[in-house]
Amino acid sequence: MIKVRWYEKNHLCPRCATEWMDEWSCACNDRCPMCHLESSPVSSRDLGRELLPEDFEGAERRLQFSAPGLKRNAGWTATPEQARDYAEARLEGR
Repeated sequence: MIKVRWYEKNHLCPRCATEWMDEWSCACNDRCPMCHLESSPVSSRDLGRELLPEDFEGAERRLQFSAPGLKRNAGWTATPEQARDYAEARLEGR
């Protein structure tokens, strides 16, 4: 099963001791909002979820928009990977 990847990450800056939380599609490093030092998360929580019908519908709309001449045939649907990419992009604000 393909899930939408989404993580809540907690950070503690080793330079200035600022604590912050962010969410993203991977458990990657982030920059401190105060001193801009890159740091790894001290903890993270998996907020991933199953794909929803809206993810497939949104992926199809995106595919049609990126290829305007594309004619949708009745049997064509977005792949689970395309739906996951669409859902993660929406969560990231893209």
